[in-house]
Amino acid sequence: MSTAAAKLQNQSVTYRQLFAYFIPLAIQGFSASFNYPLIAMIASRGPGGAINHAAMSQAHSTMFFLSTLLSYGLVTTGMVYGKTRRGFDQFFKVNTLLAACLGILQFLLSLAPVANFVLGTLIGLPPSIAIPARWVLLYSIPVQLLFTVRNPYQVILYNHKSTGKASFATMLRIILTMMLAPVFVFFGMVGPFWATVCLTIPTVIEVVLSWYFAYPFMKCLPDDLHEQVKPIPELIRFNLVLSLGGGFIWLSQIILGSFIVRSPDPERIAPIYYVAAGIVNALASGAGRIQNVALSFPPKNRHDKKTLYFSVMVGLMLGGLILILLFPPITHWYFIQVQRLQPEDLPLIYATVIAFVLCPLTVSLRARLEGLVAYKEKPGLFLVGQLVYLVALTVSGCILSALKFPGNLLGPLGFIAANVTTACVFHYLLISSRQLRKLQKTVTAFWKG
Repeated sequence: MSTAAAKLQNQSVTYRQLFAYFIPLAIQGFSASFNYPLIAMIASRGPGGAINHAAMSQAHSTMFFLSTLLSYGLVTTGMVYGKTRRGFDQFFKVNTLLAACLGILQFLLSLAPVANFVLGTLIGLPPSIAIPARWVLLYSIPVQLLFTVRNPYQVILYNHKSTGKASFATMLRIILTMMLAPVFVFFGMVGPFWATVCLTIPTVIEVVLSWYFAYPFMKCLPDDLHEQVKPIPELIRFNLVLSLGGGFIWLSQIILGSFIVRSPDPERIAPIYYVAAGIVNALASGAGRIQNVALSFPPKNRHDKKTLYFSVMVGLMLGGLILILLFPPITHWYFIQVQRLQPEDLPLIYATVIAFVLCPLTVSLRARLEGLVAYKEKPGLFLVGQLVYLVALTVSGCILSALKFPGNLLGPLGFIAANVTTACVFHYLLISSRQLRKLQKTVTAFWKG
């Protein structure tokens, strides 16, 4: 798409277009967390039983941490720098290089001496869990690489406003996994290895389908011979800065969990919080896709607030979905019957749900500003904002703990405080950088006479 066409589209963008772009992304975000529970039934039916499930969960958590540190910012990097043929080719090289590094690191982590130290000594897993977790890390290298290889095709689809096709590929993967899991169990192909195979086969199909959908757009990428393509080290630096910010987000989850388990009556409070958070995190993941909206529909000037109003609408609507959990039949069915919480804990459950209502709104506001920071190619500001998020969550956790807030409220209020603080800092940094540019232009004009 040419620059002129992109500007024209931004000028005429409607809320209907924004919703058409966002809804498939949100569905993709919601569904991303469904894949791993689907294969748990295969792992837990092998020798070792539920221990295999625990080992697989720990291995996948470790995989997620690795991919966060190396590739969390790759899609954003591609959306910023991969809009032309030469820019996309450069991004493709960076994605391939980091995929190889990710595969090598995971292989090294699955070697016995390293795995024993990381899983056994650092994390503290007993051998009954650490040993199968090590094998899952080894088995899962192909699926880790496939998710990274998928990035360039997702970038092409996002940049060309074809989020529906990207979401379809992901949903097909989940549906295929759902269909394959009972088949594996029926034929006795159970345990961590076969669970990983069941995860890998649909992922191959998703990558191939993503390539098929993206191929027509890749053929039509504009070829600007005068474009100054960013060198590979600069793209890697941009991605790693964004990825380090993602690492701060991951670390904040651990810090928040440490506050919750240290709150009064953690055996009762922690399950309530985590059951409610499971649904809210899925909705917040959808709200986080506002970042992609801000990248694809950047404001044409500082008075263009359309994506701001859109992020508020999305956040309020997703918050409204959380309120459905307050409907007594749904509350009893999900929290009491499905998740096996105690009926006498219903007042705490209702309080937790209400405390979570504003979380999607604060996430969507923060995500929009993250998108604007990435669009303006300011990874340093992005990293500062994520560091502020980590600090704000830690400070709010300390304050709320000192005030003796229960853990089920400490989590939601901490997230809201961290999101609001980070959004304010991003807004300030964007305004400050704009004012600094104006000052530089004024000084330069004055100097030139």
